[in-house]
Amino acid sequence: MTGSLALNYRLSDDIMAYTSYSRGFKAGGINLFREAVLTDTTHYDPEYADSYEIGLKSQYWQGRASSNIALFYTEFSDLQVNFFDGLNFRTENTGKARTQGVELENTLLFTEQWTMDFAVTYLEATFESLDNPQLDYLLDRDTPRAPDWASVLGINFNQQLSANLKIKARASLSYTGDHYVGADVVGEEKQDEYLISDLSISLQDQADSWAVTLWCKNCDNQDYRTIYFNSAFQEGSNNAYLNAPRQYGATFSMKF
Repeated sequence: MTGSLALNYRLSDDIMAYTSYSRGFKAGGINLFREAVLTDTTHYDPEYADSYEIGLKSQYWQGRASSNIALFYTEFSDLQVNFFDGLNFRTENTGKARTQGVELENTLLFTEQWTMDFAVTYLEATFESLDNPQLDYLLDRDTPRAPDWASVLGINFNQQLSANLKIKARASLSYTGDHYVGADVVGEEKQDEYLISDLSISLQDQADSWAVTLWCKNCDNQDYRTIYFNSAFQEGSNNAYLNAPRQYGATFSMKF
């Protein structure tokens, strides 16, 4: 059974407190490769999560700024984790895990043209119990792709050029703290922290029916691991897939 329950209480016209509980699930599935029969991993069960949250939402500075803070706690059962042995991908129910932390979101309207948004998250996410004894090296270890700290800072510019033309621009910095990339390697070292910058500038008509956009992603050409796994048939050797390198280009879009 799944569902959610939320209670809101308005402390004033500009501040609202809330608390919520929700239970969700991720469907199970089948691993389609021959070796799954040998390892008894031909299928995996649904994953369930019980989540609790409490927080505040607020507006101030005559409605030009807002701040939201949330404290959250989630318990996972039959947690699904993806593994790669160098030849095949598989999904396995690993056991129980727990995540908890705090998230802060802010927006600020400086002028009609300039706005800023900023978000920061502190997270603790760990494996609490494991169903497969061969995965005991994961016990009390951080779950994959769960950095302690993550944040995003964005600056937006919007300017009317004429009755029919406007320009939009955005610059953003995304910080990701050190973290484990996967769960395959027993002695995996954490991926170092990194900072990603993105830029875009767009010229479009007032009705948003067309736009010409110049953009850049990962502008500083940062490298980091996205997948880390044991090399096939080479004991003690590991491989990694890296993120996409710097990308830039121009895009023309039109709505019909």
